Amino acid sequence: QDHPHCQEVPLILSRLGVETVAIYSDIDRHSKFVEMADRAYRVGGNPSCKPHITQLNHTQQEQDLQVALESNCEALHPGFGFLSENAGFAQECDKAGVHFIGP
Repeated sequence: QDHPHCQEVPLILSRLGVETVAIYSDIDRHSKFVEMADRAYRVGGNPSCKPHITQLNHTQQEQDLQVALESNCEALHPGFGFLSENAGFAQECDKAGVHFIGP
């Protein structure tokens, strides 16, 4: 089941007239935030089932940032998981010119 906040971000942005892009893994393919997005990009399997969280974070960071850049995103909200609490990812976004929207 979707976390309620995952629906709030695209809903608010939509009301403001901001186009949204969802980056999702297989486990999230039927999630509301994917349905609500103007565009959606699949980045692979179920990341929360991978055994090496450090590698997961690095791989997910690269995938998410690459999609953000390729889709011309100005900002990235990493959701409510591993990347939302990763200061290094926020710094990588900043270096790439993508605003990090997180806690």
